[in-house]
Amino acid sequence: MPVVDVAVKIGASENVSAMDTIPYVLWNVVKNIDNFEEAFWSTVCGLGDRDTTCAMVCGIVALSSKTSIPGDWIKNTEKLPEEFELT
Repeated sequence: MPVVDVAVKIGASENVSAMDTIPYVLWNVVKNIDNFEEAFWSTVCGLGDRDTTCAMVCGIVALSSKTSIPGDWIKNTEKLPEEFELT
């Protein structure tokens, strides 16, 4: 089923509530658990509250043992201020 159809049927966080966010997030996670980049783009396509849904989906997918954040994505991120850097 196309992402847009799923977003219309179950919501994509347009109402900014758990009831229309979590089902969409979980659908994208299950569909794309092996591919971080596809998980991101699939989630964005549902529109709705994209920053929230993408953060949730990508956080879960990135923490799975089957995938990782693409190296070029990490290379192109902004540097954190020194006090926030992970050691």
